[in-house]
Formats: sequence, C-alpha cells, structure tokens
Amino acid sequence: YFLPGKSERRQEKFHRLIQKVASLAIRLIPASHFRMVNPHGEDFSKPAIYICNHQSHFDVLALLALQPKLIFMTNDWVWNFPLYRAILRRAEFYPASWGLSKNSAHIRDLVSRGYSIAIFPEGTRSIDCSIQRFHRGAFLAARELEMDILPLCIHGFGYALPKHDFMLRRAALSLEIGERIRIDDHSEPLTAVARRIRAFYLNWYADIRRDRENAAYCAAWVRYQYLYKGHDATAECRRVLRPSVYREIDALTGPEIEIRDAGCGVYALLAALSHPEIQFTAYEADEDKFLTSSRCALPSNLKYIQG
Repeated sequence: YFLPGKSERRQEKFHRLIQKVASLAIRLIPASHFRMVNPHGEDFSKPAIYICNHQSHFDVLALLALQPKLIFMTNDWVWNFPLYRAILRRAEFYPASWGLSKNSAHIRDLVSRGYSIAIFPEGTRSIDCSIQRFHRGAFLAARELEMDILPLCIHGFGYALPKHDFMLRRAALSLEIGERIRIDDHSEPLTAVARRIRAFYLNWYADIRRDRENAAYCAAWVRYQYLYKGHDATAECRRVLRPSVYREIDALTGPEIEIRDAGCGVYALLAALSHPEIQFTAYEADEDKFLTSSRCALPSNLKYIQG
C-alpha cells in the first residue's frame, strides 16, 4: 500500500482496509459493546459532510467503520505525529489548519471520486461529554461544495475513555445516524447556521441520554469514582449498586429531592447522574463520610451538606 503510485483501485483497497481495521478495533474495546443506530436507512452512497460530537480518541474509529470512502480533516498534532503521518498522507486526509481555500481543488477531486468529508465541528474532545460550541468550518465546506450535512451523534465514548484519562472503563457505545441536512439559504450567516445545528445537537443528545443513561448504565462510572476510598465506601458500593436499587432510582420524579443520611454518597451520586433534570441535595453528619462523598467528581445537579 505504501509503494509509489496512487491508482484509484489501490486507494479504494487501502480505504477498505482502514474501514475493516476500524470496525474490528471498535468491537474489541475491552468491557464495551458498540452498536450503530440507523433509523432513517442512510446508505452512505451520496457524498456528504459528516459532522459528529467529539468525546474520545475512539470516535474516529466509529466513523471510519461506517464506510470506506471517508476522509478526515485532522488537527496539526495528529497530522505531524510520526505514528500516523504516513497513513494519513496515503489516505489523503488533510489538516484543518490549511483551510478550505488552500484545499479546494483537492477536496473537490475527492468528492468527485465519491468521498465524504468528516469534521468534528467542536474542534476538540469534550471533557464532560457535553456538546461544546460549534465552529463554522464544516458548514462553510457544505455551502461551498454544495453538499448535504450528515449529522452523527456518539454516546458512551467519553465514559469509556475520557479526555485526559488513560484508564478504560466499562461503557455501552453507540453511534446514531441522523437525517441529512441541506443548507440552501446562502444569506444565513454561518455563525447562525452553527448555532442552529448545535441547538439541534443539544436536543438530540439530551434525548439519547434520557433513553440510555439509567441507573444501571451509570453504575460503572460511580463504582470507578469510589475505587481506593476505603472500606466504608467499598461496602456502600456493594450495598447500593444492585438491580433493586437501580429500579428504585429510575422511578424517582420531581424537580428537587433531598437525601438524608447520605453516607459516602453512592446512592446520591448514582441518582443525580441518572436524573440530570432533578436537583439533589444530600445530607451527611459523619465528617469522614461527608469528605469522601464531596471529593468525588460531582454533577451540577448534586450538592452535599454536612449536617
């Protein structure tokens, strides 16, 4: 594959190899299960600008597994990294820093050959899996090249391998494929387009979270938070992290809930993660247990009070 010359047949074989390797790798991530959700029957036959939220290094594998004719815009660090550079250049990927104008002829050639372009409009991985601000580059490309936008939404990847973390965690991974979007109104400012599509993503991702992030799903992350925090925390994890408690937590309703005698906070943390729409206040009189609970990574809807 790395011999001189780039015949079209050779390039297609190389991209099919990349797809097969990515598809195998994404399914071999330890302690995780990957599924693709395609409710609209997208067949990927027509070139488009693929956009996706960005959470983890694994995101790229999920997108590459979709189809062979997919080109990524990369950042400069990835483009120049010695381990990747030969593969990226052979695959005809290109750095986003070059801009659309400098790459216009190259991109149009790729599109004419049936390739789609994948862009992460956030530009960087989200630390907490939230949808960050969208840059306008993807929408400029879609407008200039007169291509559809194909929205993709990943879930679970930021739990399996978070940014700034190198410990794999158990997680259910999914990639959902939305309906194509056409940007026909050329008078609409690109910043407005970016805000509008980000708002669409916020609602879409919130729906996915409500559907999948129940107590059983969040339990693995809670267990990870209490590793090496002593006998009391370990015993509380064993007592709380079981199916009967999951069902109890999933049934919680209301705008605000108070939790008395919260202990090390396992129940309160699991409830807050499972119900981001509810504000939780947890009380614990024991100072050691209060300190254990309050030193976890807490969601914004959970507050601990000693007393």
